[in-house]
Amino acid sequence: MRRSAFTLVEILVTVTIGVLILAATLMIFNFSNRSRNVTATARALQTALLVQERFNEDLSRLIPGSSTIKFHDKNPGRISFWAYDPEFTAGAEIGVRGVVYYRDETTGLVKREWNDRVDAVGVAPLKSLEFWPFMGPTGPLVRVNMVVSREKGEPPGPDTVHTFLGRIPQPRGHPSLKWKPVSGFKTAKEDEPKGVSLPGVEEEKKK
Repeated sequence: MRRSAFTLVEILVTVTIGVLILAATLMIFNFSNRSRNVTATARALQTALLVQERFNEDLSRLIPGSSTIKFHDKNPGRISFWAYDPEFTAGAEIGVRGVVYYRDETTGLVKREWNDRVDAVGVAPLKSLEFWPFMGPTGPLVRVNMVVSREKGEPPGPDTVHTFLGRIPQPRGHPSLKWKPVSGFKTAKEDEPKGVSLPGVEEEKKK
């Protein structure tokens, strides 16, 4: 006599195996999704920390004086200043360059202009970038606010918000030093700080 149906035990075993396979698949999917989420967050944080490191390094070489740094009132996501270049600094002569930081509207990446070049800082796009000056207990500072967004193809999740402070060096008075501009700004009308009074800069422009 041939059986025409499964027994209750066989059905229960089949269902149990199916449930276990489905559970294992969901666990693998969730683990993979969490792993991609962690990777996306780490990538965003890496870009934020790279911007912080590079910006503070440039800012530490800012030529002291309110006339050597420019905050863009209508565009807080842009900042420009004069910074000295160690490679062109020897003895009493200091080589200075124009430095610009901004968020590229097309790619969302942070761009750094230096030595007539424009390079991206980091690989993650930013949703917003702001530079705000304020007076701290130890002197003038720059507060930098960044919101790093997710890229296409990454799992949904919160944006990475990163804020840091940069110290603005103060004048100490070095009348014997000579400033020599090595490179300026690609868009001088927009980025060059107003009232630049560095010895040698105006003479260099007239040449």
